[in-house]
Amino acid sequence: MIVLEIVLFLMLLTIAWGAWTFAPWVPTHARDISRAIALAGDIEGRTFIELGSGDGRMTLAAARAGANATGYEIAIPLFLIAWCRGKLTGSSAQFKFGDLFRTNLSHADVVFFFGMPKIIADRLRMKLEKELKPGAIIISYTFEVEGWTPVVTDKPEASALSIYKYIRP
Repeated sequence: MIVLEIVLFLMLLTIAWGAWTFAPWVPTHARDISRAIALAGDIEGRTFIELGSGDGRMTLAAARAGANATGYEIAIPLFLIAWCRGKLTGSSAQFKFGDLFRTNLSHADVVFFFGMPKIIADRLRMKLEKELKPGAIIISYTFEVEGWTPVVTDKPEASALSIYKYIRP
């Protein structure tokens, strides 16, 4: 019994760590997934990376759209849910357990994330500027990337969450 309690504690600890270092898990609304995919443009055959993939819904949608989609997640329970969803649906999406700040993004054509504004401004923006190739598309769900100007802001109605598209110069 103590082993099970330790395992559960460690799993919960990874959820807390993910919330502290990037964002608490809040799933992307189903109605916004198609908006984000549309903003990314034609992603068929392109490398799509989701940072903090949660339960995998965006990564799975990108794979259905034809992308070589990979989601990175640090919270063990969420990673396991996404991985199982991918396997059960026969998706080509890949899910990797790991810290998004230690993930090499140099091969990405499209990067999607839903992170907290301060962390985006303090850590993620520098990582994206350093690693992404020119022309890479960055999609930020809900929050702008401080210091960047979006090429598109998608907010179809007042009650909708904003989705921001950036292109790496």
